[in-house]
Amino acid sequence: MSTIQTNCPHCMQQLAADDSILGQYVDCPACGKRFRLQTQPTAGTANGGFGLPRISMTVALVFQCIALAYSGIEMLMVFGEADEDALGVLALLGIVPIILALIFSCILHYKCWKAVPEGFARLTPGKAVGYLFIPFYNFYWAFPSFGGLGSDCAMVAAKNGLRGFASLSGLGLTYAILWVVNLVAQNIPVFGFFTAVADFVVWLLFYKGVVRLLNGLAAAGSAPQNIG
Repeated sequence: MSTIQTNCPHCMQQLAADDSILGQYVDCPACGKRFRLQTQPTAGTANGGFGLPRISMTVALVFQCIALAYSGIEMLMVFGEADEDALGVLALLGIVPIILALIFSCILHYKCWKAVPEGFARLTPGKAVGYLFIPFYNFYWAFPSFGGLGSDCAMVAAKNGLRGFASLSGLGLTYAILWVVNLVAQNIPVFGFFTAVADFVVWLLFYKGVVRLLNGLAAAGSAPQNIG
């Protein structure tokens, strides 16, 4: 007899069981719900967030801060009546951190969608990120991409009995709205700065919660529990 590994279809806890009971109904030791034991992708191979590397938002956060600081400096120069040449140089220098902030934020968003447990994610990571680059359509797509991530993560947390994540749904929707507003207002020096600040604050709260949830699920799923 050998040991097989599978995941509970209810709570996604990784489980280990003797293959002699394959096909029988068992109770999950983690959530207590009954299911039929069958071979499934294990936590290390399933596209469910388990067994995946821990998600880090550090790099994206650093470049988001730099891009926000650039917006603040630009606003101060406008109020200081800086000449057009100085503003032109500043705009050129600001392109690099803004592009890097965009790249690493997209990478973070992709990793978050990839880590959402299978059966809960409404979008594939590629679509969630890729469609955000379609002009005009991205005004709509921000809501299923960001708002959907928040709603799906809140659902995962509720399904697993985890508290403190219900706000992710509202944060995702709020960030989607601010993302669209910031996209439109980014070239308006003063108004654009304040929308950028609001966008950054909600971005930080939203992804901090999403990353904490998904990393917690990955850690919980890394140690198999035995059945029987």
